[in-house]
Amino acid sequence: MNNPSVAGGIAAFSHKNIEGNAGKIDIRRCYVTGSIISEENEQTAGNAAGILTFYDGHSFIKMEECIVLCDTIGAATSNLFFSRRGPTYDQFELFRKVYARTGIELYYVKPSDPGRGAQIPDGVIQYSPLETYKTKKFYTDSLTWDFENVWTMEEGTLPVLKRTNPPTQIVVPNASKNCKISVKAGVLAIEPCTTISVHVFDITGSQVYAAENLGSKIHIDNMPEGIYIVKTQSEHVKNVEKVLLR
Repeated sequence: MNNPSVAGGIAAFSHKNIEGNAGKIDIRRCYVTGSIISEENEQTAGNAAGILTFYDGHSFIKMEECIVLCDTIGAATSNLFFSRRGPTYDQFELFRKVYARTGIELYYVKPSDPGRGAQIPDGVIQYSPLETYKTKKFYTDSLTWDFENVWTMEEGTLPVLKRTNPPTQIVVPNASKNCKISVKAGVLAIEPCTTISVHVFDITGSQVYAAENLGSKIHIDNMPEGIYIVKTQSEHVKNVEKVLLR
């Protein structure tokens, strides 16, 4: 994003709240590689970080067992895990077991203004050479990564996610047990199979639609593009669907 220019390995930008509601961010058991580069390298508004870069006043954040293994993090303000505008790391809900490879060079166009991410005390971030993170012993001794169901790994390489099926794009969900949900031309349609209640939330957790005792098909339009959670409940069945409007 521009003005400010923000690049992030997991997430670039998190806004504090919308209409008084604040979502939670829970980032655990992940690693980041490659290059993360912001276009802005001359003003402190240019930020780049390995995990979550620009968290605008957002303190509902958990980071645990996150590893930054980037070759390059480049911007006017470059930090390993987060950059600015929110609270300091000790005001996060959780910030523990964070690791980085040695040798990542960080740059600050104004050394006097390195952002919140540079204020982490010594000893909080654990550093090791890249080769350490290519050994299964590191993950079994230091972390709680699941190598039976989630990850797989060969010695000398980084872990990779197990995939029993190819990833699918969430655009039009399959019919659920108490209703049928579809998305067409930016309109969310919900067709009950029985009498249900419906609650729709945006990605921040804000409720954008609610209906009780719904027995006929409805169309919800004028919703901005984005990801939404649709919760439906009948007498005996409760369902949750994730939909993408675009």
